Amino acid sequence: MIDAHVHILPRARLRGLMRWITRSFPDHPVPVNIDEAGIRADLAAHGVRGFFNHVYPLSPQETDSLNEFCRDLSVRMPESAPFGSLHVETPDKRGVVKRLIEEYRFTGLKVHPFIQDFDPADERMMEVYGLMEEYQKPVFIHTGFDEFYGKALPADRIETILERFPGLPLVLSHVLFPKFRDAEAIMERFPQVLLDATNVFGALRIFRHTANDDTGGGAIEKPEETFRSLMERFGHRTLFGSDHPAGIGGLGEIHDDLTSFGLTDDLLRMITRENPRRFIARFAPHIDDSWEKRGVYE
Repeated sequence: MIDAHVHILPRARLRGLMRWITRSFPDHPVPVNIDEAGIRADLAAHGVRGFFNHVYPLSPQETDSLNEFCRDLSVRMPESAPFGSLHVETPDKRGVVKRLIEEYRFTGLKVHPFIQDFDPADERMMEVYGLMEEYQKPVFIHTGFDEFYGKALPADRIETILERFPGLPLVLSHVLFPKFRDAEAIMERFPQVLLDATNVFGALRIFRHTANDDTGGGAIEKPEETFRSLMERFGHRTLFGSDHPAGIGGLGEIHDDLTSFGLTDDLLRMITRENPRRFIARFAPHIDDSWEKRGVYE
């Protein structure tokens, strides 16, 4: 399979991430001292042949060094498709984006409005989205799990971006969990949008009976049925990732949550193999060529 959502970070950031996840989930099964070699070994042991590596700076000063790390990682690990990032306060955002796309040949960008503490529709980000639209390169944006982060990202903030940049390829990580109705409405309106179902299957297992839906409708009864319907309609525009090493469980549990959900074999193959391969072929053809030569798709 191709894992569309992995976080291999510099050692200090990785340790910080693991301390943060174990504070929230003391029984998290991934070792707190895992390193990039351990993550790589985990992925390979669970049949992951290629993966998308996501980074995002916690401060504007970290932007350049973090992107350089992601670039160098893709050399050490050619099975990695790099996604760079920047901070809302990063100076010369245009210069950063041009370097990432033209010089580093990154697949796209990743932003995390909750952890980076910004409104994704902040006017300071508009030149970034506009340039990515010109390049026809994708932006992954964290959505959902508002209650966990103690913050809110209303769907209309995503729609504001899409209305202003109708040609921007945008990927909604975590499918606005649990606001699947909002995700469906966005998918219907904006054909350039894709879904990233990372952590959704595990979260639905945990919240099997009800999930809060702050679209105004109160609680969704059996939210898995709403999500299953979304997958049946838009599985051809959906990716899947593990969020390893900070996902909902270890890789075995994450993959079990996916396969036990009840999707058809065709849908499973689509979101774990076919869609990510088409994604890479479209947005990073040089990586697609490399992966094909290395047997990633065999």
